Amino acid sequence: RMRLRASAILWISYYLFLHSLPSSSAFSMTTPPQPPPDNGDMKFGKFRIPAEHIFYRTPLSAAFVNLRPIVPGHVLVMPERIVAHMDELTDEEYLDLWKSVRVVQRLLKVHYPDTTAANVAVQDGRAAGQSVPHVHVHILPRKGGDFERNDDVYEELDQWAP
Repeated sequence: RMRLRASAILWISYYLFLHSLPSSSAFSMTTPPQPPPDNGDMKFGKFRIPAEHIFYRTPLSAAFVNLRPIVPGHVLVMPERIVAHMDELTDEEYLDLWKSVRVVQRLLKVHYPDTTAANVAVQDGRAAGQSVPHVHVHILPRKGGDFERNDDVYEELDQWAP
């Protein structure tokens, strides 16, 4: 129940953020994302991501609330199509994924106003620490003092698994 509320809050924040931008903003998008339909569950590797956990979606990418966050606001952005490595994405999928990362990162700054930085991380393949063979980008909103040693976040990412 709490996860649904967090997802809804993120979607509403995103909607308000999008509509607060001037039309000439550098943040304009050619295809505005739509809220996922009621039956919009997705696959993340072999895992099913319920539609209520997906707070941002384009025709090619989606972002969802991480069920095991390293820090508050830790989310994942992934392509709709399941591929294990970045170089398997089409150019269109690749560009859409990174545009989505930028949109979601900006949304997180609005939703978590104490954010002063972010980790944006990809583990591309098993040897790089990828735990789910489906391309995904971790976005972790950061603020000073959230880890005793700043680089501890990388150890946490290496140990992360769904």
